[in-house]
Amino acid sequence: MEVKQDMDFNDFRNNCWGQATKILEEISNADKEDDLMYYLEEIYYDEIPTLTEVNDLLAYDWEQVYDAIGLKNFEIDSDTINSALSSIADWTSASNRYLTVSDVYDYEENMSEAEKSEVIDEVHQLMFNLADKLNVLQDSDEDDYDDNLSDAQDAANELDSYCEEHLETESCNKIYHDITESIEDME
Repeated sequence: MEVKQDMDFNDFRNNCWGQATKILEEISNADKEDDLMYYLEEIYYDEIPTLTEVNDLLAYDWEQVYDAIGLKNFEIDSDTINSALSSIADWTSASNRYLTVSDVYDYEENMSEAEKSEVIDEVHQLMFNLADKLNVLQDSDEDDYDDNLSDAQDAANELDSYCEEHLETESCNKIYHDITESIEDME
């Protein structure tokens, strides 16, 4: 026997199961219930889906559903952030031993040791600033994630540019570049 029934969002919420219930909860929390219903009407305009088909769509193709209804899939890339923070910590520790005034590009050709030390201090300050921005990013919620990611990427670019301009050592520039490149690739 086949039964056809009009269903609204709450009917789906009360009758779906498994992963679909989590997806419906997230849709509800984002106030996207109407958007979901319009989307379902759009994709099933010439057929009547079974409850199982709708449940499976929500459970297994939720990224497609989120894209269609304008719901951002919010997930922090903790592995990349932790890797960058670890690289910063490793490099900061190593640079205290290995980054010397001889690594500073003497573009004025008369820089004093004190001026070169200031460059090294600035490199460290930029690294600490980037680490702070990454920690803020890691603690972000969905509302401020994009702004915090942009701040971290700006800090990474500032560090990268400063190092390329002021440090002669290719390995120094490579390490800084590797740290900043991973952050730039985050979305």
